[in-house]
Amino acid sequence: MSGRTMRSFIGSPSIQRAVKFALVGAIGIVVQLAVLEALTAFGCQYLWATGFAVEAAVLHNFMWHQRFTWSDRGGSRMSETGLRLLRFHLSNGAISILGSLLLMR
Repeated sequence: MSGRTMRSFIGSPSIQRAVKFALVGAIGIVVQLAVLEALTAFGCQYLWATGFAVEAAVLHNFMWHQRFTWSDRGGSRMSETGLRLLRFHLSNGAISILGSLLLMR
């Protein structure tokens, strides 16, 4: 792949969005583990701590995806953001929380 082709590939919006998506997800993992560690260190039962930690990561990821990953899609009213957050929770959030609780058990 030539230098020009590589710059074109890296500069493509779909590649940049994929990198942003992965970056937000990676930081979300750190958020989840940090919250889990903090809550269990303070004596929270591990399954409760897991649920709260996953929720913290889901909220983190939603906020950063909206502000960073998909920032080019424009702002939205509070009602649209609330609906988007609800859909995000019903899909990604529910699967993440249930999967984590089942695996931690």
